[in-house]
Amino acid sequence: MLLTADVQGLEVSDGLLRHGVEVTVTGRPDEPGGKLRERERAAAVAAVDGRRITVEIEAGNELYFEAGDLTPAH
Repeated sequence: MLLTADVQGLEVSDGLLRHGVEVTVTGRPDEPGGKLRERERAAAVAAVDGRRITVEIEAGNELYFEAGDLTPAH
């Protein structure tokens, strides 16, 4: 899933954002039924320069979702 999000508790430079910041939602199943809905808030952890920072995210617009991408190949 790809969505826009507002991240609270994290300030990063434009340069770091160009490289990407991985944010992992905690306490939710990693499956389609556990996906965030628009305006839903959740606890998360951001990986920045080798550090793990606790943040809160608010989900924005969903840009892409394809459950088939999540199914392991047999």
